[in-house]
Amino acid sequence: MESPILPPEFRAPYGISNLHTRTDERTLDNPLPPPPYHGFNSFPHSSDVENPPFVGSIRSEHPPRRSRLANLRRLYRRRVTKSRISGPFTTDKIDQQLGLGIIDGLPMHHDQSSGQAKDASVKSRINAAQWIEKMIFQYTTSGGVTRRWTLEIISWCVSALCMGAIIGILIAFQDTEMPDWPIGQIFNILSKVASAALILPVSEALGQLKWDWFQGESRKMWDFEIFDNASRGPWGSALLLVRTKGRTLASLGAAVTLLALALDPFFQQVIDFPQHWVAIDNSTIPRILHLDLPYRRTYFNGTEMSTKDSDVTNLLKSFFFDKGTKYTAFGNGTRPEIPVFCPTSNCTWPVYETMAVCSACTDVTELLEFACLKANLDWTTTSAASAKWDPVYQKSIQCGYFLNATSENPVLMTGYMVEPGPSYNGTLHKETLLMRTLPLAAFPRKEALYGGSIHYSHVRNPIIDFIVASTSGGKEAVHQNSTAIAYECMLTWCVQSIQSTYHRATYKEEIVNEFINTTSGPWPWKTEGYYWDDIGWAANQEYTQNITLKPHDDGPEFGLSNNTAYNINGVFDDLAPSYYIDIDELPEPIMRSDMAFSGPETTQIVYFNPWIAPNNITNHVKRLSEALSYLIRSRGSPESIVGVAWNEERFVSVTWPWLTLPLCILILSAFFLAGTVYKTAKDGQGIGVWKTSAMAALLHGGISEDMQKKMKDPQSTTETLARARKLKARLLPGQGWRISGAIFSPKVPATKEQHTPGWI
Repeated sequence: MESPILPPEFRAPYGISNLHTRTDERTLDNPLPPPPYHGFNSFPHSSDVENPPFVGSIRSEHPPRRSRLANLRRLYRRRVTKSRISGPFTTDKIDQQLGLGIIDGLPMHHDQSSGQAKDASVKSRINAAQWIEKMIFQYTTSGGVTRRWTLEIISWCVSALCMGAIIGILIAFQDTEMPDWPIGQIFNILSKVASAALILPVSEALGQLKWDWFQGESRKMWDFEIFDNASRGPWGSALLLVRTKGRTLASLGAAVTLLALALDPFFQQVIDFPQHWVAIDNSTIPRILHLDLPYRRTYFNGTEMSTKDSDVTNLLKSFFFDKGTKYTAFGNGTRPEIPVFCPTSNCTWPVYETMAVCSACTDVTELLEFACLKANLDWTTTSAASAKWDPVYQKSIQCGYFLNATSENPVLMTGYMVEPGPSYNGTLHKETLLMRTLPLAAFPRKEALYGGSIHYSHVRNPIIDFIVASTSGGKEAVHQNSTAIAYECMLTWCVQSIQSTYHRATYKEEIVNEFINTTSGPWPWKTEGYYWDDIGWAANQEYTQNITLKPHDDGPEFGLSNNTAYNINGVFDDLAPSYYIDIDELPEPIMRSDMAFSGPETTQIVYFNPWIAPNNITNHVKRLSEALSYLIRSRGSPESIVGVAWNEERFVSVTWPWLTLPLCILILSAFFLAGTVYKTAKDGQGIGVWKTSAMAALLHGGISEDMQKKMKDPQSTTETLARARKLKARLLPGQGWRISGAIFSPKVPATKEQHTPGWI
């Protein structure tokens, strides 16, 4: 009879003989010789033996064959398990348990010299998360109920510390300059940690109240789902509030979870970093009290002549023969013509007074009268030199708009020649006067026309007072006798109160007040004829008065000398009177540009005439006065006005009311956690402290298999959930879940003997 063969599931991978090693030798590396075996597979393998020896003794001393196989299986499992735990062994493959029930194969070979190193390699592969969880579990279960909530208490304390740090930082840096270290980033980190740290205690406490909800009485099984969702997020918390109607401790946790949604927006509103301008240095801007331009003596044919300041001359020519310039372009902004010192991009100065040039213009078109008269040709290209004391002009019939049309000496302001007159090249032709400027202190005698002024006779010592007239529409409009427009404009010395600012490469001035001397006084000009050989009579002019301006009795005195006033007036004499003439033989109109002692006037082509209608003459004269003011403030010996240089810096701004909600949530979460801990401790042993762990549902058995079959609908998952919602459940400590309800009972007629459905 052949020996029975051990089924494969009961065979040891290292040989059947290994199953008989001594129990005190647990390693497979040093197996002992197998002892004599008296079991069923020790029979000889000879076919002629019908009754194997020791049959009777085997049947009397050993358990039945089935029990022997079971013992072998248990012995094999026990030895293999112990061999996995005990020291070095040799095998081609070993099952290494990693934790969480995961088995991993680890190939190893016997190496007596490196046994310790291989042990360290095996230990290093132990799951770190499992080890941490084990340490925490051992600590929290080694004490009372309060110790079970250690992590939650620590998490709440972390949140409280972060909020305390936030409050401390805000108190320390409120309304101060933003520090060099990243306060904004640190504030955001602390607020994020504070918000996140509140999630753990609230969610864990809600998870614990889930188990408490099902103790004492049966509840709807659907409440388990609601509580579980509430411990995970705001949607479940909202449902829990509706379910409990805000009457339970769990409602407070759900409310805290919902309010926590607003933590980040509220934290973001607490702190801000607005920009403020801080004074860091001084700035200066010049003002002029007394103007003294250098007087340079020049001579013509041995006779002393008036000098002309080149800066003033160049500036005035840019305004008389072009648009002129008030500011100098500087990148995307403007820089002042005056020498301003500003070490930053923002400088301000107090209101200060400085000597300046003021202007005004008034419409005097009513003084013009249209007529066709025989009058002096004092405006043509062939007119005598304007610098002569007694110039002689030809006369011709002219049509246009005149000043003093009914007097013996009418003055044509805009019009044309009816009869051809001599031209500069000796031929006869007609010229058209498009525009004319006429100073009311007539050059060269400086005689006062209209009393020296029409509308500004109250102004003492004006620089120039003149009338400018033109016809809009060019030569054709003049010959069609279109209406002319005339303005009286005046420039005078004044004292201006100015508020100056320089911000982001742009200089601005605001004129707060202007002071003009309106006191009465004699005519300042004194002139007499002077005869020059080869030239004839010329004008010998003298400005007899120093100009004084005193805005306040107790304030400084402003002014300039008579020589300076005369030199600046001499520049205007070159430009006014002025004529803008159209000649058929020339491609463009020409304009008088300089006085002459002999011969015809000097003229030039002008591509843009700012004095002809419809240009804004008032604004143009104002810009001219501002440019002159800047120029004189840059000349002579200006006095510096000290201002403030500002630098833009960020400050810490705190809005404390926005911290109300975060602090309230922190306090409510503390009450909620303390209430949950107290309730857990009050329940005694109860169900235990399971919090959000899913182990409790597994350890307490869940729903029985027959109940699951009754609940499940093979046709519809929705129907299964609908049935589950109608059940009630109760968790009994030590006994597990109890499900109640009669929704699955067959519908039979009720009888007196039929009991009310109860526990299933």
